[in-house]
Amino acid sequence: MSLLGMDVPLSGVTPSQQRVVVGPARETHTAPAITPRLERPQSLIELMQEKNPVTNPQRIAVFAYYRERVQGLPRFSRRDLEGYFADARVPPPANYDRDFNAAVQQGWIHEADDQSYLTTKGIEAVEAGFAGRRTPTPRRRPRKKPKKAGTRTKSAAKSPEHKRKSATRKGSATPRRP
Repeated sequence: MSLLGMDVPLSGVTPSQQRVVVGPARETHTAPAITPRLERPQSLIELMQEKNPVTNPQRIAVFAYYRERVQGLPRFSRRDLEGYFADARVPPPANYDRDFNAAVQQGWIHEADDQSYLTTKGIEAVEAGFAGRRTPTPRRRPRKKPKKAGTRTKSAAKSPEHKRKSATRKGSATPRRP
């Protein structure tokens, strides 16, 4: 029998007769010679690659999921999740509070000061990989068309005579001179 890397002989038992008792049924099996594989926790980057969140509210929900399932910290404050953007190697949002509020409005996070938590709906959304919600909503305004060169604006198109007529219509008896 091996004990802390040292061979310790059992009295009257040969190495081929050594058995290990396993399980409640008291079955005997020979001891395995292979070292068991160490279980490693999933990294935040691995989780982000697996769930593939597209929007910042989705990323915030993934951060809350990671915090609860991997780190064992189910409760958090709004600011606790902000640092996970750097950990995930993702640029932080320009307006974090807006995006956190969007995650709350989606029902993924329940906000309660420093006792906020990921809701059941949030857990389901993250585990489903945000099915059906893969594209971010467009928020850009359409661009204005550039003005053509040589066109006049309304004020430039009016003649000085037109200005005199409009001045007399407003009630003045004598027209103004430019």
